[in-house]
Amino acid sequence: MAAYLYGARKGSGRFSAGLIRAGNKLDAAVSLKETGLFIIWLYSLPIPSNIPAVMRTFGVNKKRLYLFCKQLSSMLAAGVGLEYSLECLAQRTAGKSFNSAIVSVLTMLRKGTPFSRALAGHPVFPELMINMVRAGEMAGALEETLNDIADYYRRDNDFSAKIKSILIYPAFLLSATLVMIICMVDYVGPKYLSAYQQLGIAPPSTTINIMKIGALLKTFWPSALPAGIILYFLYKKIGVTETGARLFLAFPLAGRLSRYIALYRYCWVLGMLLERGVPFLGALQVSGRVPGNIAAGRAADRIIKGVTAGYGLSRVMALDSFFPPLLIQMVRVGEETGKISEALLKASRFYRGEARYLTRNIMAAVEPALILFMGGVIGFIVMAMLLPMTNLINSL
Repeated sequence: MAAYLYGARKGSGRFSAGLIRAGNKLDAAVSLKETGLFIIWLYSLPIPSNIPAVMRTFGVNKKRLYLFCKQLSSMLAAGVGLEYSLECLAQRTAGKSFNSAIVSVLTMLRKGTPFSRALAGHPVFPELMINMVRAGEMAGALEETLNDIADYYRRDNDFSAKIKSILIYPAFLLSATLVMIICMVDYVGPKYLSAYQQLGIAPPSTTINIMKIGALLKTFWPSALPAGIILYFLYKKIGVTETGARLFLAFPLAGRLSRYIALYRYCWVLGMLLERGVPFLGALQVSGRVPGNIAAGRAADRIIKGVTAGYGLSRVMALDSFFPPLLIQMVRVGEETGKISEALLKASRFYRGEARYLTRNIMAAVEPALILFMGGVIGFIVMAMLLPMTNLINSL
């Protein structure tokens, strides 16, 4: 599905410009006309298929999507109509871009446009959500489908929050340690050195070494920000390649966690789409843009090529090193029993559990290690500062 950049005028004559997503240019034009816009220009702006779907939500985070789907599902379950539910959500939703998208969807819905097609006209709604809603409409199970989407975004948001906490905590402790080192070296160390000079006594080697480290940190501190920016851009440049993603997957703990999360996302989306009646190839294309890892996305692309060529899913997976033997075996059993969607959903639950378990293990290992490191560094500095005090007292 491509994005289109448009310029149009409203009935009042006011100019409006923006992005709309549709299957082709004609669909985009029809969708715009249904909202009461008179098109001036419309240009194709294709979205690369290897960009993860979550990156195409243009500022709408997973928590907001979760709340939208959960609230809409709850209102539909309570017997409230779809149009009135969207109207209520538009009034209560914070965020100008997301709110205007809901209002536009509501306008199209009132003109007879199907809900899934109305969602497809706005980049804020991910392709996964659009396809799931379309399948839910066809099966007459929109309420249950929206609830499934909400659960997916909730779990995904929880994973993201846990990973951020794993990264933020060490960064905070290391920054606190660095600040403490600089403060002690800047304010405490010079006073000791001055006292030694007045008494004509040579300071201990540990104190001298600590002062040298402090001076080195102060010298190179201004270059830390440019170095960080350079490293960030290098990471972005290498990280978006399959080679960079595979190098990241090679890390013992972080790589395993990234693989488990990608497998969980891929299996859940593919299994749920198949269960809702989405055609196999269409489900493969949508699920391949979800994992959030370039290596996983490329592996999903190879799966599509293999299945298109007429091979079974488990056979194609077996030829790709990204997919573990356990998943291949579960998919093979699902193919043999005719319950492939059920097998994929079971696999997604398994890898979700493995990701949670590994996250807890990483946190359990990182926290004590950092506390010991921080305690050791501070202890060494304190001893380096207390030792000269003892020597000074003895020399008097």
